[in-house]
Amino acid sequence: MSDQRPIQVHMQALRYTFRSGVTRPLEWRTIQLQQLDRMLTECETEFEEALAVDLGKSPVEAQLTEIGFLRTEIAYALKHLATWMKPERVPAPAVVQPARAWVRPEPL
Repeated sequence: MSDQRPIQVHMQALRYTFRSGVTRPLEWRTIQLQQLDRMLTECETEFEEALAVDLGKSPVEAQLTEIGFLRTEIAYALKHLATWMKPERVPAPAVVQPARAWVRPEPL
């Protein structure tokens, strides 16, 4: 059985970063998606080679089913992220009137 401590350390760091609120702004999320796309572009050959070794995929198949697919999804997310993050007004219960209520979409 492998040592799980490195994974736990990384998970704790990720949870701390999320709880700090740094991941909430549109700008931060946009940069993360752009960096992911950049990594896929810059490391394309390495990804193709890994997919060939691990799954027996040709470079064309890797592009169509993995790399290109992800890049298309990233572009779609970048285009729609601001809309997805917009607060949505919802009805407030009568007991708290004249209050207004909003749902603010955020990742868990």
